[in-house]
Amino acid sequence: HRLEHSPVYTAPANYHYSWPKAGTLLGLGSDALIPIQLDVNFRQDVGHLRKMLEESLEKEVPVISVTAVMGSTEESAVDPIAEIHALRQEFMAKGLNFALLADGAWG
Repeated sequence: HRLEHSPVYTAPANYHYSWPKAGTLLGLGSDALIPIQLDVNFRQDVGHLRKMLEESLEKEVPVISVTAVMGSTEESAVDPIAEIHALRQEFMAKGLNFALLADGAWG
C-alpha cells in the first residue's frame, strides 16, 4: 500500500518536550506531531481534535496515535479521556483507526 501522506500523531499543545524527539527517533520527523489546542482549563480541546481527525480522514492522512495527558506537568490538567475514547470509536467506524495513549505525568 502506497501512502500519499506521511503519518501523523497528536498530543495536547502543552506536550512534554520528549514527544517531538520521539517522533524524530521513530523516523516520523518533527513535523509529524500535531499539537491540539487547549481549552480554558488547559485540557485538550476535543472540538479541535475532532476537526483535525475529520481533516485527516478527508485527506487520507494516517493517524498513528492520539495522546491524552493524565496530569500535565505545568498545570496538572487531566484531558477528557472518555470523550477522546468516544471520538476514537466514532472514527474507527469511519475507517480511521489510531492508538489512544494515556500519558501519565503528574506535575
